[in-house]
Amino acid sequence: MRHAVWLQQLTPARLEHLIFVHRLLQTFCELDICCTTTGTYAAHIAGVLASFYNIAPCIGGLHIARSSSSILENYYRKDETFVIEPFQFRIAERQEYHAFPDFSTYEITFEDVTLAFTVTIIDVETFYVEPVYCGSKSNINFSEFIW
Repeated sequence: MRHAVWLQQLTPARLEHLIFVHRLLQTFCELDICCTTTGTYAAHIAGVLASFYNIAPCIGGLHIARSSSSILENYYRKDETFVIEPFQFRIAERQEYHAFPDFSTYEITFEDVTLAFTVTIIDVETFYVEPVYCGSKSNINFSEFIW
């Protein structure tokens, strides 16, 4: 937990989409799904960067640990749309990532806001000899693993 200290010290300087991202991560935690976001968004809300967009017009990457969660079926089938309450997911680039089952771009809608995320499913078990459970209590460790 040595990397958790900075989270308590982060005071957002910008609030753009902060409620959206907070609710998205909270929803995944409530479903006991291990996830993290990457990209420049955190530096943007901290006031370090003027913009958070990557090369693609996405808020950033959403990485989800591969698990037995039923929501992953939607990703692997590359369903056109699906709902994970209170969010609606719509695949944005079906053809471009058709050959990559663990990678997609989704437009995610919450209330009246729609943001694009690149979604990557990460198999954490391939890096360890024994199977590893990665649930919502593993989010900080998962963030460190991604970095």
